[in-house]
Amino acid sequence: MDTHFGLGLGTQYGGLAGFKFTLGNAGDRFSAGAGIANSDWDTEDAYGIALAWERLMTDQHALGAFVRTSHRDLNHVAITRYDAIQDTLVIERAGTFYETFVGGSYTYYFDSAKNSGLSAGINIGKEYTHSDSYQEFENGITWGLQIGYQF
Repeated sequence: MDTHFGLGLGTQYGGLAGFKFTLGNAGDRFSAGAGIANSDWDTEDAYGIALAWERLMTDQHALGAFVRTSHRDLNHVAITRYDAIQDTLVIERAGTFYETFVGGSYTYYFDSAKNSGLSAGINIGKEYTHSDSYQEFENGITWGLQIGYQF
């Protein structure tokens, strides 16, 4: 079994930026990643985790599947606006937001999947977002890029 530790940007690294631990053999690779999933100037950072499976097609090309989930607690950073008609402050955003992204991926390893080096890829899948404060549920097709270095 090969094991690798990586740092990078993108879905398999928890969202925006994070780390990834990979365990694999000649054909299949399983990984777990964690990192910052989203960073907005007006909200708290969201942290995400990702689980992925890849099948090596060659030493440099891999296809796979993944799931990434994150949540963001906005209770203490509620955005307010003034409602002049009712002469009150209205809370625009508060509560907890949950996001899940499930899909497929393609990864290119610049040297080899078994060696240390740079990798890049693309992900496409279905994203689900839920807010407990508004009882909203949204979903849609989305895509993402990833780039990282495995040691």
